[in-house]
Amino acid sequence: MSVYLEEDLDRQPVDAPTTRPRSPGRPLDPVLTDRLRERAATLLIERGSAGLTANLLAAHTRAGKAGIYRRWPDMRALEAELMERAELLPRPDTDTPPPLAVRALAESWTQPPTRSAQVAAALLGRASLDPTLRRALHGHLHDDLDAWWTGLGGVPAEDATVLHLARALLVAHWVSGPLDREVTATFVHLALRALEDRGRVTGVAADPSR
Repeated sequence: MSVYLEEDLDRQPVDAPTTRPRSPGRPLDPVLTDRLRERAATLLIERGSAGLTANLLAAHTRAGKAGIYRRWPDMRALEAELMERAELLPRPDTDTPPPLAVRALAESWTQPPTRSAQVAAALLGRASLDPTLRRALHGHLHDDLDAWWTGLGGVPAEDATVLHLARALLVAHWVSGPLDREVTATFVHLALRALEDRGRVTGVAADPSR
């Protein structure tokens, strides 16, 4: 079904006459779903959480509100989905040497925030009040970061200082934009020293550039 056909159906009043029954199980158009997500992200970035409403989203996408509510029960559910889908951490493959993976993450903090990071920044304030958003945020800052660190050979339970600093820098980057390299260098040094203690890298103390 085309995007426009679904939009027309979604705009139809509930009690409007029709020549055929509407199927409650009509498949959702994935193109429209993606367009709604993309526009919702833009509204969040430009206007904040208070600026994301069903009326505004419908107006900006030429989609009916019924089509929006078929996908998400309310705007809070859409916000939570956007937070869950945000790509906020790299996924180093097993061929990436740990020093390069650490430096790549630190370097990303010196660059302008990605679209996903801007969405996360827009939702930070509400995360303290919304349990679903809070769980999604916790997933990025704890579960995903711990998994990334474990993949490099670190031990989250024993490397709390490194991960605490990483979380602080992640959020600072989302909110404030590019970080100074002197700040990110502290993370690189602590992370590489911790990995050296685990035998994952060598010579960090003797050669800080590694």
